[in-house]
Amino acid sequence: LSVGSISREDSKIFVQLLSPFAPHLSEELWEKLGWKGFCSLSSWPLCNEKLIDESAEFEEVFLENTRKDIHTLLPLVKKKAQRIALFVSPSWKYVFFKHFKEAVQTDREVGSLIVKTVMKGHEKEIAQLVPSLLKTSSKIPEHVLSMEREFNVLDSSKKELSREFGVPVEVYKADNVQEKKAQMAKPGKVSIFIL
Repeated sequence: LSVGSISREDSKIFVQLLSPFAPHLSEELWEKLGWKGFCSLSSWPLCNEKLIDESAEFEEVFLENTRKDIHTLLPLVKKKAQRIALFVSPSWKYVFFKHFKEAVQTDREVGSLIVKTVMKGHEKEIAQLVPSLLKTSSKIPEHVLSMEREFNVLDSSKKELSREFGVPVEVYKADNVQEKKAQMAKPGKVSIFIL
């Protein structure tokens, strides 16, 4: 049995995880890999928490939330959709959200948070964002991804989304367009145009 570039320990874990679904096959693989006893009687593998990438898991949450938002908006559009355009947040908001998440851990005062998180050229937008973010903590994503990661998640899923919604889905960066509604996108929450 050739396991290619998979380590002996990783192949052991794979067979153990396969065991509840394919017990007979797992026992055969267990024996061929040279492990003693029965796979079904071996101790269950432990999770290595150092290997968990929570931001990668949040990519899935981000995609699923975007999908749900599109499903919610489609019935509200009066005409049949011809295409769907998704706009990821302007790049400055990712920096702001990361600073805000840190600052809000120790400070809940609006004026102080504005001063701590202000960014040159975005003073007005930040003065509006801080109070609304303080009121509803659900507006702050659990993990703030980068603009590139959000864009790549949606861009790599646009064929799947196009099939699901029956119209072409396009993905844009809000930094590259002048449309005001596109600028309303936030980290973790895209602006959606149904055209």
